[in-house]
Amino acid sequence: MPEIEFSLRDFCHPVAIARLGRAFTRHLHEPHEAWQAWRDARLCETVAAAGRCPFWRERFAAAGVAPSNLRTAADLRRLPLLRKEEVRAGGAALHADDAERHRARPSFTSGTTGHPVPFLVDRHARVLEFVYYRRHWGLAGFRLGQRFAQLNAQHFLRRGMGERVAHWQPHLRRLMLNSAALRRDNVHDYLAAMRAHRIRFLKGLASPLFWLAELATERQLPVPPLAALFSTGENLVPARRARIEHAFAARVLDSYGLLEQAASIFECPAGGQHVNSDYALHEFVPTEFRTPDGSPLHAIVGTTLHNRSMPLLRYDVGDLVELLPAGARCRCAIPLPLVKAVHGRTEDAVVTPDGRCVTALFVVPDEVPGVAGVQFLQDDPLHLRIRVVPTAEFDAAREREFIAFAQQLVGPALRITLERVAADGLKRGPTGKVPLVLSVVPRARAVAGGSEFAP
Repeated sequence: MPEIEFSLRDFCHPVAIARLGRAFTRHLHEPHEAWQAWRDARLCETVAAAGRCPFWRERFAAAGVAPSNLRTAADLRRLPLLRKEEVRAGGAALHADDAERHRARPSFTSGTTGHPVPFLVDRHARVLEFVYYRRHWGLAGFRLGQRFAQLNAQHFLRRGMGERVAHWQPHLRRLMLNSAALRRDNVHDYLAAMRAHRIRFLKGLASPLFWLAELATERQLPVPPLAALFSTGENLVPARRARIEHAFAARVLDSYGLLEQAASIFECPAGGQHVNSDYALHEFVPTEFRTPDGSPLHAIVGTTLHNRSMPLLRYDVGDLVELLPAGARCRCAIPLPLVKAVHGRTEDAVVTPDGRCVTALFVVPDEVPGVAGVQFLQDDPLHLRIRVVPTAEFDAAREREFIAFAQQLVGPALRITLERVAADGLKRGPTGKVPLVLSVVPRARAVAGGSEFAP
């Protein structure tokens, strides 16, 4: 996903950053009821901001509710789910009348499926993102002012830097690395830039992190000593995590989020997947998706709590999560609620001829070793093409095993063919992301009932 672009002016809100930072810290120690009251107050502010948007004024009227009647999470169920296509089509009608007062700037989601969603990011949203990163990265020992590197493409595209590999920003203590330009013949330049700037922390989408790790390993290049890596923006499957951590001899902490700031889940060093309940209001809605063992998957529906220029209520973001039993606790001391796993987007599903939506294809490379990269393409309801980046151990027997395992997941009615490709044979988006599944077959979606809110 594209990320909020921080600049020097974003540090010009020290009071707001300090105030929200103190609140986030306090929520980890005070009784649940106390900080839930804080969240309800934020929700009321969000609903009031929605009342200043033409789109929401019309939706409130159609639902027969007044903004003053939406004061708690349970009250939100009086509204229908907000679909991504509605946000895409809504345009300026979703902008608050006073958006300029909040110093809003236009942005857009990545549009992996070819349809980016326009969005406004205001100063409240930038403060939130700043404080959130401090919370998550602090778990790995990061402290404000330390140097870090970030694999990113749009930073270079927006500045017309083309094939430039690195850009050091001394005021942010940040080394930007061009994920779109990364190749076999220049990977040493990336590693050299990280060493030259004494980088100890590295952030990026899972695909560019994996690609950097693979190229460094393939060419037997020395890597800089990192304290931790931070993966975001797409599913970090176990096989990729293992290869990244082996290449850099450092732990990867994964996180899930989106530019719209309607949901946030982060991984702690103990492996728990924590829901950032003070970042957004999270609702988990049943779907017809299932895990390979039959466990139900829920759609993530989020309500923003901080963006005043373009608030979103009950936004179906198109991502899937597997829940844990109520009251589950992590080995760490973080009291935020947990989920079992984020299983990726509904776009990461293959639809079988018998109507099943299979989201578990990411497990195939873990079951059949020898694959350095994979992508599933379904441009026909009856045919699934698999592009595989093979290693030396991916022989004919492994190929048959790979196809057989995938066939077990999708069933016998879907014909499978496998293509061996180089790493650059996998389709990548403009941010460097490699979608697991590319499909034109319609998916299932969240149903509008029976949901539960994260506490």
